[in-house]
Amino acid sequence: MSVHEVTYYQAKCDGCGYIETDYGDYSAWGDPGTPFDSLPDNGWIVGDRDNPDYCPTCVEKMPCEVCKSTDYTYLVDDHKVCETHEDHDFSALKCKHCGEQIEQYANGQHRHHAGPGGKNRCQIEPYGYMAEPHGDPCTVLCIGHEPGLHVVEDPS
Repeated sequence: MSVHEVTYYQAKCDGCGYIETDYGDYSAWGDPGTPFDSLPDNGWIVGDRDNPDYCPTCVEKMPCEVCKSTDYTYLVDDHKVCETHEDHDFSALKCKHCGEQIEQYANGQHRHHAGPGGKNRCQIEPYGYMAEPHGDPCTVLCIGHEPGLHVVEDPS
């Protein structure tokens, strides 16, 4: 008898490192995208290439996106909020670089509201500015964070 190596995929939490092993009849999948398909239904916040994925334990510990309170928070339309802010209008945020509407997700990241699934980066030149609201400092992923580069602030 001979053996061969097989690669399988499981979802891993970017917060605590927890590895999901319960996929019903399976404990892993043959392609890297499939493990994430059922996770939102199980309390996970699933990011994308630029945003992390969080397991239910980490989601439970996240503070309210508006007031940063950690007292009894829960997800409403992919936003972590407390009872006081469950009706908060997240659509009012504007990007400080391009002026487009942005949304904040429970993981703290911002995305432009327009586009297929939203976009993390502004569609302006030079390319590399991140979707960030007025008043927030540029993150290390944003080219506005680099010393010597001018931070574009949309006047509107």
